[in-house]
Amino acid sequence: MAPYVTNMNREEFVALTIFTSYFAIIIALFVLILTRLYDSPSRHERRRTRWVFKLLAIGSLAHTWRHMFSFLVWSFRSYEDSLGQETSGLPKMTRLTSWLIGSSLFEQAWAAVCFGPFNWWWSQQLCLYTVGAWTVFLVVKGREHGVRHIWAYMLLGQLVAISVASNLFYLALILRPTTPDPKLRKSKDAMLAAPASLYIPVFLSLATVMYSPHTTVQDRTFLCNLLAMHALTFIPLITPPISGPLPRISFGALTAFLSLLSFMLHVRASLHALHSISLNDGEISSLRTWTTFASNAWNVLHAHHPAQSSIGWDVVWTILSLSVWSTVTQSQNALSLTTSFLFSVGSVAPWIFNCSGVERPPKRTRKS
Repeated sequence: MAPYVTNMNREEFVALTIFTSYFAIIIALFVLILTRLYDSPSRHERRRTRWVFKLLAIGSLAHTWRHMFSFLVWSFRSYEDSLGQETSGLPKMTRLTSWLIGSSLFEQAWAAVCFGPFNWWWSQQLCLYTVGAWTVFLVVKGREHGVRHIWAYMLLGQLVAISVASNLFYLALILRPTTPDPKLRKSKDAMLAAPASLYIPVFLSLATVMYSPHTTVQDRTFLCNLLAMHALTFIPLITPPISGPLPRISFGALTAFLSLLSFMLHVRASLHALHSISLNDGEISSLRTWTTFASNAWNVLHAHHPAQSSIGWDVVWTILSLSVWSTVTQSQNALSLTTSFLFSVGSVAPWIFNCSGVERPPKRTRKS
């Protein structure tokens, strides 16, 4: 039974400040990103394409955060149920601050999406995509197109949803097809190969994803590993492209490595999920097993836990947005949607991002 918190004015103030600051930071990030978007020199071009990504951003925000608000309600009710006493007669502010003090929302939400074979099957896809392909994409394309405050997109993705931030970043690239600033062109030239300041944090972030299934809440390894996973992604976004004594590696090699490692980790998660529903190895290839697999994956996504629904649908929206981006840039064909679902968005995205951004010239029409 959790103790009920009373007469802790300072602690209540800190808890409320943290909770309200979370939403204030989100609003500030939206303002920062959107004001930069509409300050673009190409804001009046390609309106149809821009509206596609606007609608994708709005749709993913509404869908994922419907589940996120459901999680907050679930957490509040679960906390009050754990008290074993009637709280409805207490002031609402007292009940709210008691819940905030007695609950670790960040750890609670991530524990719900990381523990369990099918929970992790969904969540590891988004983790691999974010710390791998998307981090590299933000650094390379952000600097190439002169997108400012690329760290804000990562922070928004971590606080809101990766799919929302991805669509806003796609929109930023469309609005800034060229780099007008000569200083930014120098950084573009410096990024012909991946510097150590990019690939080392990415490799370390991938290591935290690999280690995540072996962590536990009890010994605090889960929270420490989770915080490291989130923090490492910002290093390439806020540091200049430097290598020091370490060599640079080609983006082709980096793409192949990210794709292969993400695929292997996805296979590991898939086999773990399969073994959780199979009686023996001989049944893995049976149609009944795969039907059960799809059913379990859908149930975990749809009706298991609101935090899981939020991150699971974030994966779906991210795949859909990535497929639209690959079609818009004509870097891949429509099969990217299917392959992302089959082989994980984390293993498909490196190839799409490595090819994207080079648009075909418009067709010439003959003058009559």
